Parts: sequence; structure tokens; C-alpha cells
Amino acid sequence: MTQEQLDWVKQNAMLFTSNVSKTSEQLDRLFQIYSDIEGRTHRPTSCGRCVANAVKRVYAEYKKQQEL
Repeated sequence: MTQEQLDWVKQNAMLFTSNVSKTSEQLDRLFQIYSDIEGRTHRPTSCGRCVANAVKRVYAEYKKQQEL
């Protein structure tokens, strides 16, 4: 993850730690980061399971980067 992506996750921590609604802009950014991590394109969607997987993966990568 880039420093800019890490900063975005930190600034939007509520998206990752609680069950809050996400704006379309937040979903776009979340899936952009998710795509960068996975190395393949994930299109933004409102599918609950898809969003939950993206949130889980991005936040896990964020926490991993914070440990370094």
C-alpha cells in the first residue's frame, strides 16, 4: 500500500471498524485500494459480501503495514 492509501484508511477508520453506510466515493476508493492490493481489477459494488471482503482485506493489509 502507498502512503496515500494508508493515510486514507486511517482517516476513514470508521468504515473498517464499525457497520456504517459508505458513500459511493468511499466505495470507489475502497475498491481501488483493494484492486491494487490484489493485483486485479475489482469494480465498486454495493453487494454486501463483496464490500465486506474488500473491507476485511484492505484493513488487514493496513494493520500489517502498521506493524512494520
